[in-house]
Amino acid sequence: MTVHIVEDDYGVRDALSELCRAVGRTVRVYPDGEAFASGANVEPEDTVLVDIGLPGEPGTEVVRRLFRLPLPPTVIVISGLPLADIHHAMRDFSDVIVMRKPLTSELLGLLA
Repeated sequence: MTVHIVEDDYGVRDALSELCRAVGRTVRVYPDGEAFASGANVEPEDTVLVDIGLPGEPGTEVVRRLFRLPLPPTVIVISGLPLADIHHAMRDFSDVIVMRKPLTSELLGLLA
């Protein structure tokens, strides 16, 4: 099981990858949606952490593409946006876990 982290902020991406490795997960990181689309090999048992505020292709498009897979992975959307903006951006997605930055220990429970 791999955790794919799609996050443009290097510090957040690095901290998340260290956290995931600390709980024994294999990690792949991507600075944007385009790098994820061209380099990820996602399996149904994987988890994908996606920042919705990505440069270029928005995180919502990454999520949309993941849900088109025959067997989508677990998707966790992360964002530092105000809650109203997150709800607006995610209005078309009902099966997505949304976590606000700064992330809490709740994330560990989802990754363990």
